[in-house]
Order: sequence, then C-alpha cells, then structure tokens
Amino acid sequence: MLAGLASLFVLAVLAPWLGRRLAARFGYLAALTSFILFVWYASQLPTVTRGSTRIEVLSWLPTLGSDLVVRLDGLGLLFALLITGIGALIALYAVSYLAHHPRRQAFWVALLAFEAAMLGLVLADDVILLFVFWELTSITSFFLIGLENERERARTSATQALIVTGSGGLALLTGLLILAQRTGSLRLSEILALGPLAADGLVTTAFLLILLGAAAKSAQVPLHFWLPNAMEAPTPVSAYLHSATMVKAGVYLLARMAPTFGEHPWWQPSLSVVGGATALVGALLAVQQRDLKRLLAYSTISALGTLVFLLSFGEPGWLPFTLFLLAHALYKGGAFLLAGAIDHATGERALDRLGGLVRLSPWLAAAAVLVVLAAAGLPPALSFVAKELVLEASWHELPLPGLLVLLAALSGQTAVAWILARPFVGQPRPAPEHAHAPAWELLAAPALLGAAAFLSGLLASSLGPLASAVVASLSGHEPTSVKLALWHGLTPAVGLSLLVLLLGGALAIGWPIALRLGDRLRTTEPWSPTAEALAAWGSESWYFRTLAVINGVAIRQTQLLQSGYLRIYVMVTVLTLVALSAFAVDRHRAELVTSWPRPHLSAIDVVDASLALIILVATLVAVRATERLAAIAALGALGFSLAVLYARFSAPDLAITQVLVDTLTVVLLVFAFYRLPRYARLSTTSARVRDAIVAVLFGMTMSLFALLMIGSPAGERISAFFLEESYPAAHGRNVVNVILVDFRALDTLGEITVLGLAGLGVTALLFRRRQKEEGT
Repeated sequence: MLAGLASLFVLAVLAPWLGRRLAARFGYLAALTSFILFVWYASQLPTVTRGSTRIEVLSWLPTLGSDLVVRLDGLGLLFALLITGIGALIALYAVSYLAHHPRRQAFWVALLAFEAAMLGLVLADDVILLFVFWELTSITSFFLIGLENERERARTSATQALIVTGSGGLALLTGLLILAQRTGSLRLSEILALGPLAADGLVTTAFLLILLGAAAKSAQVPLHFWLPNAMEAPTPVSAYLHSATMVKAGVYLLARMAPTFGEHPWWQPSLSVVGGATALVGALLAVQQRDLKRLLAYSTISALGTLVFLLSFGEPGWLPFTLFLLAHALYKGGAFLLAGAIDHATGERALDRLGGLVRLSPWLAAAAVLVVLAAAGLPPALSFVAKELVLEASWHELPLPGLLVLLAALSGQTAVAWILARPFVGQPRPAPEHAHAPAWELLAAPALLGAAAFLSGLLASSLGPLASAVVASLSGHEPTSVKLALWHGLTPAVGLSLLVLLLGGALAIGWPIALRLGDRLRTTEPWSPTAEALAAWGSESWYFRTLAVINGVAIRQTQLLQSGYLRIYVMVTVLTLVALSAFAVDRHRAELVTSWPRPHLSAIDVVDASLALIILVATLVAVRATERLAAIAALGALGFSLAVLYARFSAPDLAITQVLVDTLTVVLLVFAFYRLPRYARLSTTSARVRDAIVAVLFGMTMSLFALLMIGSPAGERISAFFLEESYPAAHGRNVVNVILVDFRALDTLGEITVLGLAGLGVTALLFRRRQKEEGT
C-alpha cells in the first residue's frame, strides 16, 4: 500500500518531464498505473472479506507518537477500488479530452497527487496522517478546479472551494486532536476499538468539529454552494473529484467514526437534519438547472445528503449506505464523463440547446442509455438494488415526514436521470457543422462506467462479501453473512420505488416549468459572486459577506498598525518588550532582591574593560560623527572589539562570524562611500531625544536580563545534554550541526524559508529587469 502511494507521488513529480517527452501518451501511463493498483486492491478482496486487515507501518514522527500507518479493511478497500478503478478511466478519458490543453502537464501533476492523497486518506490509520492527506486533497483540488486560471470564474471557484474545505479541515484537525487527547491514542484503529465514547463535553466538541469538517468537504447544507461552482473545472476533474472521490471523503469520515460516535445522543438528530436538508435542497435545485454539469453537481449534493441521512439510521442503514455509495460513484462518474463528451463534441452544455445527438454519435447515445438507466435505478442496475434497500430501511426506520423528504430527494435524483436523455432526442441541435463525433477515449470511459453501473445488479450476490466487510468496518465487529439479490419480492419498497420513478418522470416532463421558476429565483445580472445564490437560501451570499467583513477588518487594522515606517515598528516592539519586562520585574521584586548578583570589581579583567570602553566610545563616535569615514571607522572598531570579546569568552564561531560580517560591512560601505547621500538632519530634536530615550531603555532592559542571568542559580547545563544526545538521537558527531538541523530544526527551517523567499524575490526582480531591458 505504501509502495502504491509512493508510485503515484513519484509519477506526479515526474509528470512534467515525462509529459514533455510522451506528450498526450503520458495519460496512458497514468491510466496503467492506476489500473495496476486497482488489480492489486482487487486481489485483496478474499483476505479482507474474511475479516482480516492489512497494516503497514513506517516511522514518521516518532517524537510525537505518530507513524505513517496505513490499514486496509472493508471500508478502505471499497474506496480504494473506486479511487484506483475510476482513476484509471479518468486518465484514459483525459488523454483525448485534454489532448491540446496548454496546461496538460499541470493537470497530470495535480491529478496524480490528488489520487495519491485520496488513497492515503481512506487508508490512513493515524489521525495526523489522515489530516495531512485530507488537506492535500483540498490543495490539489484547488489547482485542478483552477486549471484554466486565465478565467476569473475558474480562479474564484477554486479559491472558494479551498476556503470552504480548508476551513472545514481546520475544524477537523481540532476535533481529531481532542479525540486523540481524550482517548490517549493517535491510531485510528485503537480509537475505534474503544467503542462508543461517553458523551462528555470533550467528546461532544470533537464530534461537532469533525461533523463540520465532513460537511464542508461533502458539500452539506449550508456549505453546499462551492460544489456547483467547482464545475468550472475540466470534466475529468468534475467526474473524479466531485462525484466519485473527494466529495465522498466527508461521508467516508463520518462512516469511519460510526463506532466511536454512533451512540452519541447528537449523532442521529445531527446527521438526520444535515443529511435530509442536503438531500432535499440538492434535488430541488438540480431540476432548476439548464447547464448539464451544474445539473449533475446539484444531483450529487442530493446523493451525498442521502448517504449522510442513511448513516443516521445506525446499523439498519449501513448496508443501504454501502450499496448506494458504490452505485452512485459508478453511474454519476459515467454521467459526468458523458456530459464532458457532449460538451467536447458540440461545444455546448445548455440542455435546452441540445438535441438529436443520437444521429451525431450512436455510440455516445448507447453509453448514455446505460448511464441514464442506471441513474434512474431501473433493473438490473446496482442502483435498483441499492434503492430498494434504502427504501426498505426508510420504511421501517423513518417517521412519515422523514420518509417524505427521502422520497422527494430520490424523485429529484431520478428526474435528473431522465433529463440526461434530452440531448439525444428531438431535432439535432446545434447545427451539424459545429459538432463532431467524440474520440474513442471519450466514449470508452462513460460506456464502461455505465455498463458497470447498469449490469452490476446481476452480480449483486457476488457483492455480498464486500458489503459484509464494509458493514463490519462500520460496526466494529466481525463480518457476518449478507445476502443481496436483484429481486426481493413484493414489498413496500417496491411500491415506493415505483412511486419514485413516477414522480421523477413527472418532474422531468415538467422540467421547463422548473427552469422558469429557477430563472425567477436567480439574479438577472450576468455571472457574479452572487448570481447563482438563491434568495430562499443565500448561503453563498453569506460566504461573500463574510469574506467582505474579514477583508474590511484586515484593511482597517492594517491602516491602524501598519504605518509603513520601519522605525515606528521597531519602537513599538522595543517599548512593548520594556513594558513587559518592567511588569515582570515588579511582580517578582522580592525574589529578585534576594538573588541579585553582587559584582566584584576585582573580577573585571583590564583587557575586557578596555574592549568595553572601545565599544562604548566607538558607539558614541558612530552616532555623533558628521563625516562618513569617521562613522565607518567607528563601526569597524566596534565590530572587531566585539569579535575579540567573543573569542575571549570561548565563542570562536561567533567571533569568526562577527569578523566576517564586519569586514564585509566595512568594505561595502567604503565602496559605496561616494554614492551615499550627504549627511542631513531629517528628524526633529524632539524625535532624536525620543529615540535616545527608547535606546537607553532598551539597553537598560538587556543589561538587566544579563545581570539576572548571572545571578540566577545554575541548573543542569544544556550543553551536557547536547553532547550526550548528539549521536544517539540525531546520528551526528558535529554537535553544532546537530543543534542546527535537528534540535533547532524548525528555527533553521524558518531561516532557510526566509532566505529562500528573499532569493526568489531578488531573482524575480532581476528577471523582470532583464525583460524590460530586452523590451519584452
């Protein structure tokens, strides 16, 4: 498993280099890699369905108690098969879809990194690792949604998706850390093995934060608005991220946490309200769309809400949840790819401007038939079996209002399926001269997914062991026998299923009326951040209002605190330090009196005193000099005197550094001597007096610190620790290097980052200057 993750990341890193040499054929390599991983995970089915789990461990952050641990159980295997299997088809599809795209190489880098991140997320058995992969999916999706970054809508949509899902990720991190602190473990399997946790304050807080993170990622109401806007991404991205994988990450997380939170008193009502509202709102908004991809996006939101709704049932909802998740990933992935093929062939996505495509491409129409029938839930599709199980569980578990909400949501999703058939019937539109038959790669992927979705119901009994393993993952118990069949006899679910088909057909017939209603609810102006916000909900408008408030506060505090003058910043920092130091000294005055050092004049060395006198005189000369050469000479004397002091107090590394810095400084100042501006008094006398007072206060504060350090009792010397631990802990014999790169690693990383950014800035300025000189 770790090798598979590494192979995807390595391929992502090599994508720019290989992409230039293989051109469009690189997609075949990406598809082959995903397919090999799919075959490997499929080979693990016998082991997992017997109740065994596969665990791989790699040391990662041992000092934090966190390792790179991946674990394959039933739920993880189901998602791994979907991620790698659909990923292979997406890569194949993208070969033709993005054959001439100018940012094709960037697409492959982001897509392969996303696939690895998503695979790592569902396999992670460490909460820190899970969060890292969780955020990596958000970052890579940002680049994929904004792939065509020359368009403002793509940039805005990508930023919106990143902010919403990233904010949810911060909530998730907090919840996971609280959960780890409450249970005393970072291993997810160990946390889940503890069973349901008592509903105390910490557990409730952790549950609500994790629910918020999952809701943001899986586009639950009221955080659903980012998903339709993400349809600005190319179709392969929409099909992969926004139907089969990323948007189901939140659903996966809730399912994974079922053994821990499933008996919490807030679990059932929270998931029922969030999931039911999302399922209903998504269905209502879906039938008001004329854009093909937005229609599918809102339908996906409704399906995600249905999955969360099913999790609220507890154990009776786990089997319907499993089958519905699998069926939806298959037919919705095929539907998105079908939409992309239509757009690629006709250049049009508006449903009311499309028609008669069966004449343009009979093969595309055949793929559409498979996808439509599977999406509608007709036998022998797997979605038919899933829908029967969903309705059967709902009939027994839900009160009448909840059942009506679910029926309305399923009817809306069925209506979307029938609406998908509209582009293939009627008179040909657009004109044939503007349309062409799609390439075979654009046909193969939706046809394969459609066939898998439509015909897999015939193999329902064969899916029983996998479904049993998934249910075992949700329950925390050993797998039990699960019997699945295409036909379960005449039950109330059959009647409800027929009702859903009829209501969905009626909605599809009345779709033009729904369009007119939707047009009235939308704003009449062209696309803008709020143009798609419906007045009845307005969640997106609240998102932009929140951003406006944050930006307004940022502008005001910047105007207040960021004056633009470095001397003001330094003065505020110094005075703050002085004030805090005075406060601390006043609070501990009694203790300081007893520990105050009594200096002995006899201990002062004549050489040290002479050096201190030179430093003091050089400082006064540098400050008061009216000639540049005198000031430069004084600075040199000051710096070299400090170097001698460092050397006398056994700090040769500091002494060498001081000599190098001062030599370079003096040399540079001498070279720039004639280019420096003439001395002029630019500040007032009062300002100079103020600066002198601040400087004296700062000097007194630092002297106070030095005296207190001398008088404080000497504890265990830290140098002994470094000498003892340098080799066994950090495997280094050079203690100074070990301190810099291991014990002070984050400090050194910060310094390197600052230098790196400065270097990039200088490089950019030099490159810009060269462009101007060349007139480009």
